[in-house]
Amino acid sequence: MELQREAAVPENPMGAEISAGWKVIALERLPIPYRWTAVALILFAVFGQALDYVLDNPALRPLKAGQLTSKLVLVVLFVYVLVFMRILKREGLKCLVLLRPAVETSDAGYDDCARRMISARGLVELLLLAVSVVFVVGLFLLPPSELLAKAAGQRSPALFVTVISLNYVLLGWLLLSLVYAAIRFARGLHCLAGKPLAVNAFDPTNLLPAGRLSLLYSVAAAGLVLIPLVLLGPPTRGGYVVIPLSMVTLLALFVPLWGVHLQINATKHRVLRNIHDQLMQVQVRLLDVSAPEAQELVALSQRTTTLVSLRALIVQAPSWPFRNEAAIFRASVAALSPLVYVVLTQLVMRYVVPLFGR
Repeated sequence: MELQREAAVPENPMGAEISAGWKVIALERLPIPYRWTAVALILFAVFGQALDYVLDNPALRPLKAGQLTSKLVLVVLFVYVLVFMRILKREGLKCLVLLRPAVETSDAGYDDCARRMISARGLVELLLLAVSVVFVVGLFLLPPSELLAKAAGQRSPALFVTVISLNYVLLGWLLLSLVYAAIRFARGLHCLAGKPLAVNAFDPTNLLPAGRLSLLYSVAAAGLVLIPLVLLGPPTRGGYVVIPLSMVTLLALFVPLWGVHLQINATKHRVLRNIHDQLMQVQVRLLDVSAPEAQELVALSQRTTTLVSLRALIVQAPSWPFRNEAAIFRASVAALSPLVYVVLTQLVMRYVVPLFGR
């Protein structure tokens, strides 16, 4: 199968290419290794922020802590997106290979869903780049422009404005590309979840890669919201926007897995129905015989104990492709991490910090 051949190729954590055909991001289409492209973009981001600092502070006075973190946000987001894109592809392919035996479909059908998940369309990426350009021009370059105002009177203002603007264009494109990758992963996983699955009502191990895939891209999207919150702090205005964004990441975790959830539940229901029928047979046997022999009573008792234990095991088993209920809770918290961070921060500021101010 093509997918297994792709994943069999070793990969450097910073992103040596896995294949020549499947591209998570347009940067993989460049003739140089992805790792060097990522390093170059990160250095360019640092350079752009240095120029922005010069425009803000021509006297080159030392940066205050708040100013430093505001400059670091863009660089950290560059690093996050570039590294996570590589993680998405590497871990995504591993999960897809592990999930293959559980999906009862042809190799061609499986590879089609996997390709939709891993491989980006160049036309869509160009459209995302155009959206980023329009957004940066409208926000930073059209009058009244704070960036142009800062560059007025500076030496080489055109170069400064060009580099800084290009920084924001690239950042916007990278952010949109990561969101696009998360959407692709969700759609590809939804495609696989709609195929017939080999479900074991007692052990969900073969379906765990599906849960890991879902957690992978939902956490990737959550990180885009969490990083500015951690570095810049919760917004004083419009902070409620974190709630719908967190809800979106939570839905992204569970909605594509709905097909898996339904098939697990259906399998559990069939097995529980079978156990119920067998327990009913034991009951009928006991009622039909007025004085069953001791040996038969022992056999019926052992059978009943086994069936009841199996029933309890199935009832307690998770109906989602995660190891247990605790794993489902941890995955939900990870998807909701921006909202959790904001709530905890507000609780600390409101109830804990005043205690030390007395």
